[in-house]
Amino acid sequence: MGVDFRESPVPIVDESPDERTTWLAEALGQRFQPTPSGLILENRSRRPPTYFVQVSEFELWLGEVEEHLQLTLGRRLAHASAESEEWRQSAADRTPPKPFFKRQQKQLEWVNEDLELRGHGKLEVLSDEGGRATLLVRDRAHPAIAAGIAVSMWERINNQRFRFHWTDDGTSESLVTLELDSRSIPAAEAVVVEWADTERNDAEGGGEHPLSLARHEGPGNWTIDGARMMSITQDLMVRFEETTLAHLTEKSRNAEPNCEWIGVTDAERVKLWDAISEASRKRFIASGEMVLVGEPEHWLHVGHRFLSRTGLGGVKSAESLDEHGGVRLTLEAAFHPAMTIGTLLGAWERAEARPATAVWSKSRAGHIVELRPQHDIAEV
Repeated sequence: MGVDFRESPVPIVDESPDERTTWLAEALGQRFQPTPSGLILENRSRRPPTYFVQVSEFELWLGEVEEHLQLTLGRRLAHASAESEEWRQSAADRTPPKPFFKRQQKQLEWVNEDLELRGHGKLEVLSDEGGRATLLVRDRAHPAIAAGIAVSMWERINNQRFRFHWTDDGTSESLVTLELDSRSIPAAEAVVVEWADTERNDAEGGGEHPLSLARHEGPGNWTIDGARMMSITQDLMVRFEETTLAHLTEKSRNAEPNCEWIGVTDAERVKLWDAISEASRKRFIASGEMVLVGEPEHWLHVGHRFLSRTGLGGVKSAESLDEHGGVRLTLEAAFHPAMTIGTLLGAWERAEARPATAVWSKSRAGHIVELRPQHDIAEV
């Protein structure tokens, strides 16, 4: 008896199957909105600019920042995450359900529905008794961020403050232990961003949505091109920065920094921005990405490919500064100037095959970034 291959479920060998998960890609597209300026805004909870990064890359990036500063930053990141999450959940559209029956179950469903699209795993309650609780973040993204989210969510549900610490199995689960805190702790307030974008352009960006290839792997776990992804808000990064600054007073700045931050007068912030920029530059170089730039206008494509697709910003215009690859870029917006410039430094180095320096400044046009060779080119 013959087989009709037209009705066979076996795919054709040459076929390139669509590995994305349709419902997930559509949900991400509705919740996270790309803008023409290269940011990605969440359509809920105060509409924060949001950066999407591979989990493994963020861990390596944070390790580079720690190495540059000679500091361990996990605890500070966890507290910044908790405070940022509290601020996020205080938005008018983030009220947890209050059903009469199965209250905790319904509230956990509310929590995990939120974590699903953000890529931060699934929260479970192992115990809850006498002012003590043990939470498990299953399939967590980053352990410190997961701990901060867990304690903030628990405080939101119970309307009480808790001390916390966490342990991590190093692979996929974080155990968060909480104890009731009777101290009077003020609610999280809005933070001040130290840079100004030209405008918060809420119009949709053109082309394919940057998260359109998302594939669902499990609760709170999704990938793009096989790499686990997670979201980080600008608010979290700013709070992380503020919690770190006080620990940099005894640190010295590199004798030959590759970035100049015009208008940034806080010495500690300059040191931290140096570290963030250098970490972003190193991670870009390590990625092995190829960058081809034949004329200044090509930097617009570089910005779209390496900045806008993840929510770091975008290059609006580019002009030549010299005959050695020097270029002045204008960006309407940036997720964080140091992260964005570090990425651009790495791209310039890949394109020109030599290290670069950057000068960042603010203007009415937005962010001005000048990239030049780090060393003078010898005349022949």
